[in-house]
Amino acid sequence: MDTCTQICGFELEKYAITMKSGQIREGIYIHLQDTNGNKATGEVAPLPGRSLETLDDAYKNLEKLKENFLKNHLEPFALHPSVMFGMQMALYSLQNQKKSSDAEVTRLYSSAPTFFHKGPVKLKMGHLSIDEAAAFFHKCDRGEKSIRIDLERKWDLEKSVAFCTKINTDSIVYIEDPVENYSDLEVFYEKTGVQFAIDNFLSFQPVEKMKTLKGLHSIVVKPSLVGGLHECKELQKAFTPIPISLSSLYESEVGINHIKLISSILCPGKPAGVDTLKLL
Repeated sequence: MDTCTQICGFELEKYAITMKSGQIREGIYIHLQDTNGNKATGEVAPLPGRSLETLDDAYKNLEKLKENFLKNHLEPFALHPSVMFGMQMALYSLQNQKKSSDAEVTRLYSSAPTFFHKGPVKLKMGHLSIDEAAAFFHKCDRGEKSIRIDLERKWDLEKSVAFCTKINTDSIVYIEDPVENYSDLEVFYEKTGVQFAIDNFLSFQPVEKMKTLKGLHSIVVKPSLVGGLHECKELQKAFTPIPISLSSLYESEVGINHIKLISSILCPGKPAGVDTLKLL
């Protein structure tokens, strides 16, 4: 029997977490139970400023989904990406109770820490000046190609190029969203020789056009923005041979653990950008 037809419990729970920044992160947990007594939880947490849908949009979507499931009305209807992500998470967890992830985590820093973990690191620098970013980088540079930088489209081409002249670019795996304008991505690579990754630019151009960009190292995919495991898999297939890496959107531990699981399935051996729990 299909897992969907075995669901006898479907509950929604809103949550609100105060982040260390003082901001409130809100979301919704989906609690499912099947006829065998197995339970699983999914998370729906659209992020203001990144997700197209609001939390209220997502909740209304979920209420309709809940009603359909409990009445066994399984005809398809449009789901918001964050809802699709959360529902796929809950269903997958229900079907795979003992499945766990072995994905490595890329350590995230927005300022130089007093202690560095071994392994890959990601430095958020878009909020810094060139000199501040260069000083931050020098403190993190261990003489090995393990550093990922995220500029979040906050710098223009001139500033990003100037920054690269002040650091050891041989230690950089890529710079994520290194410039604010899509048209400057290839120019950035031509001027610096530093490869880049795309995150915020994902919706700018057709896949076939983006994957041919000179200097493109990888695609950073946030599952709750695209819809879940199935959609991530389709995106991975579309961008081949350009690799994808998975990243979180400030979800709680429930969502983070699922993104790590998706990463271990789709990107075995590659680190996942999910070191955001420490910000909650």
